[in-house]
Amino acid sequence: MVVLIYIIIILLAIPTGLFLAKLCEEELNDWKLRFKIMIIISFILSIGIYFSSLEYKISIMVSLLFIIMTLLTLIKKTL
Repeated sequence: MVVLIYIIIILLAIPTGLFLAKLCEEELNDWKLRFKIMIIISFILSIGIYFSSLEYKISIMVSLLFIIMTLLTLIKKTL
């Protein structure tokens, strides 16, 4: 049940990214490089947290994956 909730949270990043893309269309091109940097940092952090012994590492990884999916959606909308 918890895994299903985590998957739903990650998939909700796509409509969130589409909503944000609609709100601030003119600023997306300026932030494109920053979004890519944030994606790389979030991905590296999620890999590092996966191999750590934190108690809440799954929740942190889901949050980082939500950020990655949202930013990827924003980048996709700028193309």
